[in-house]
Amino acid sequence: MRTAINKSKRDGLNSKSILKSKSVHRSVHKVFNDCRLLIIPYLSAFLPGAGQVYNKQAWKIPIIYAGAGAVTYFAITNYQNSIKFKTEYYNRIEGNTADLLTDYTKYSDESILSLYDAYNKNFQLSLVIGAAVYLLNIIDAMVYGHLYEFNIDDNLS
Repeated sequence: MRTAINKSKRDGLNSKSILKSKSVHRSVHKVFNDCRLLIIPYLSAFLPGAGQVYNKQAWKIPIIYAGAGAVTYFAITNYQNSIKFKTEYYNRIEGNTADLLTDYTKYSDESILSLYDAYNKNFQLSLVIGAAVYLLNIIDAMVYGHLYEFNIDDNLS
């Protein structure tokens, strides 16, 4: 019995060293996990969808880029139309009849101004929705990164 105790002390396999190695393993794992959680939002901010790839959820990338593409399309279309109606309104006020658009001669000045306001508001709304899609991309990657190792077994004890 004495030789078994001496042998375990010689090999460094006493209970204190085992507990220390487990706590070191837990702390190293925690540091790695914390670094991982710090990287994810930066990846998603730099390149939308990169955080999802890092979290092994690449199936979300088409959704992110479809949302960003739709928002970009509506923003560009609304911006171009708002500029068109703004120019039309200024041409009418200044009396430049040569520069008036022929498609809108039946519209009154107030109608042209209200069309400009509507397209301008829709453009601004598109920018807000675009920012929301961008932030949701980052938030989704962060939340899934935090819940990546969350235990969902039936036995939680």
